[in-house]
Amino acid sequence: MENERHVIQRRTKEDLSQNRLLLKDFTPIIENEFCYFPLDLDKFNGKINKTKTGSYCKPWDANHAPDNYCTTKQRYKGYGTPTAKREPWCVDNSTDMAVTCGVPICGWNTVCKTTVRGHGYRGNVRVTGRGYHCRNWHSDWPHPNTDYDNEADYGVGSHDYCRNPDPGYPTVFCYTTNWLKRYDDCNIPICNGNDHPRYIFNTD
Repeated sequence: MENERHVIQRRTKEDLSQNRLLLKDFTPIIENEFCYFPLDLDKFNGKINKTKTGSYCKPWDANHAPDNYCTTKQRYKGYGTPTAKREPWCVDNSTDMAVTCGVPICGWNTVCKTTVRGHGYRGNVRVTGRGYHCRNWHSDWPHPNTDYDNEADYGVGSHDYCRNPDPGYPTVFCYTTNWLKRYDDCNIPICNGNDHPRYIFNTD
């Protein structure tokens, strides 16, 4: 009986560990289904087919009626985004006008990081914890650039926001514009349900 209890406890721990891995793997997919990252718009893949006011979206292609989901493309099928700020939108089926869909911004991994290493962080902090200004990831000045594999998966691009594209590095960081400091850690808090909203709704 004692041995059986130890086996059950071990399996329970293994199951919990596996669930955490699954949650970590699927978190970006879940987020891009129900909310979007302003700095990572192209990854939004939600199946939302209603406008902000509740009207149904017009099908993008008459031959594929189910494809009436909101898009983040600036122009699509002859229509253009209805606002200067890019966010999920579609064409109102009743008015034939391009309108927004009211999809919230993903708060987690935008104002905070969901893991200690912060590989999924997509916020706009560009100053390190010690006050150094971040350098553009694609720049070679004032320090030589480092090439990372699959940098798009880590949110790295032609910008100077804090990120962590290094699987072995312990936290979010950036290369600095200071000649005497090549890189430095960024002070990004761990997401907490009491302090950081999971979704940020646009009230405009």
